[in-house]
Amino acid sequence: MAGQLWYLSEDLIFFSLFDSDVDVTTKRAILKASMETKGGESLKRAEIQLSSVQQKILADFVSKRSRTVFMTLGVPDGFLVVDPELWTTRDDYKAAEAINTLSVTNDHAERGVALIQDAVQSGCFKSETQLQYALQVN
Repeated sequence: MAGQLWYLSEDLIFFSLFDSDVDVTTKRAILKASMETKGGESLKRAEIQLSSVQQKILADFVSKRSRTVFMTLGVPDGFLVVDPELWTTRDDYKAAEAINTLSVTNDHAERGVALIQDAVQSGCFKSETQLQYALQVN
């Protein structure tokens, strides 16, 4: 569980707004938390004790910066000003819902591992020393 806390970031938490398993009350709490003026500093990574995980709610991982995910992805966010119960009837929500199709991966690590695996299988390394050097550089 502790290894998965990385995904509880202020940048990714807004993806939960498109999850049908997240209830309307929780979505309202997320929106409210994103509009609060306190705590303007960025939350780089969720730093919580494992013993307190069960007491946390999704809104606890939201900051004012959480909304920037829409701007970063170029996704419309006009639906955020209306109640979540009305979102499914709005065209801007339907357009933004396309972010559900994005794959969530630990991109750098997974690409690095795949690259090394492909290189090893193709016989690019003539010796263990070359492989170790490539691993250090990666």
